[in-house]
Amino acid sequence: MERVGMRCCSIGVIIPLSKADDADELTVHDAVYGTFRLPAYVRTVVQTAEFMRLKHLKQLGVSNAVFEAAVHTRYDHCLGACYLAGCLLDEVNKTLDKPVTEDERKCVMLAAVMHDLGHGPFSHLWEKFVEEYGVHWRHERSSVDLAQRVLDRMEGVSEKQINLICALIRGDASQLLPADRQFMTQIVASDVDVDRCDYLQRDAHGVPGIIQPSQPFRRLFERVRVVSVQGKGSELAYHWEDYPLVYEMACARQTFHRRCYQHPKVLGAELMMLDVMHEAERAGFRFAR
Repeated sequence: MERVGMRCCSIGVIIPLSKADDADELTVHDAVYGTFRLPAYVRTVVQTAEFMRLKHLKQLGVSNAVFEAAVHTRYDHCLGACYLAGCLLDEVNKTLDKPVTEDERKCVMLAAVMHDLGHGPFSHLWEKFVEEYGVHWRHERSSVDLAQRVLDRMEGVSEKQINLICALIRGDASQLLPADRQFMTQIVASDVDVDRCDYLQRDAHGVPGIIQPSQPFRRLFERVRVVSVQGKGSELAYHWEDYPLVYEMACARQTFHRRCYQHPKVLGAELMMLDVMHEAERAGFRFAR
């Protein structure tokens, strides 16, 4: 049972989400990026029940019924997106007159790691299921709600930071940022963001043969810069030589939708799973919603 400022562990003892030691970083051994480390405050989030449940949610839902190797999870994806956010911030800091502060970095990385926290069972299939019962539910809103619940229990995170993190997840943080920090809104929620960059690379690794990019999409962040735009404050800008890779990224998303996400057999597997879920409801099993 959840309570403000506390969480329940598996043995039923109520414990606070205390501030992690700065030396207590999280080491991740990732199938796509190799081994990398994330800050202690990310480790604090990862150890919560809300985040650990992502280990049991496959990124591509029931697609592994057709593409057997597609068993990577939302857990893997969120950690990967967080890693890319850190890489991007490291790169822009090299040329910024006013480097991103540690507090700003913390907000961006926490938004990145929790951006998919609200996904339901079988990924996007859950949204279709609950809609048939008249429930308007979206994983984006659920992600913000769960992130708020986790952050409310964390030490060392101010209310101002919580508001910014949730806004970054929603993609509407513009009103909370000064002109020279508007680019931060593009890191987690935009057409070329760490979310899309990671899931396309991760899906390509899990479902080989669908796309063959000329180079890893994360290379886009190796020459990214922040530029001033009249009337918009600041934006991320990519090197002109990298625009073919931006185009490849857009095409890769379309290709995955055509050849994997909406593959006829995958859609058939989703319909079968919906039938199973409805049958479970009729048999008395109540899904939490």
